[in-house]
Amino acid sequence: MEKEYLISIGITTYDRLKFLKILVGELIIQKQDNYEILIGNDFVEKKLTYEDLGINKASNIKIFNHSKNLGEYENLKFLFQNSSGDYFTWQFDDDCYSQNFLKFVRRSIINLRPDCIFCNYSFIY
Repeated sequence: MEKEYLISIGITTYDRLKFLKILVGELIIQKQDNYEILIGNDFVEKKLTYEDLGINKASNIKIFNHSKNLGEYENLKFLFQNSSGDYFTWQFDDDCYSQNFLKFVRRSIINLRPDCIFCNYSFIY
């Protein structure tokens, strides 16, 4: 059975809205389709909304406001278990993306059909 999305991006967060908004913004401006964003909010004191992120509700962006703090491992596991992409990546709320990340990953997947992809990174100061 073919999955609904090619790439699932699971983002864990805990009370770092400023960074999360930047990360989600970097993802939604990429001119790619066929990906989903799953956000696991462990900050139970405040529910996260699309308005908090400055975006409109979209079918490929799902926010999970946990009723209790799952902790990092369980939150990561939850996001993976609730993903629907053929490929999956985890991100933390203070990570960032190149503006062409999804384009290059999608191209690699389509051309090579790898079992996994290692994405190199560099530091931004």
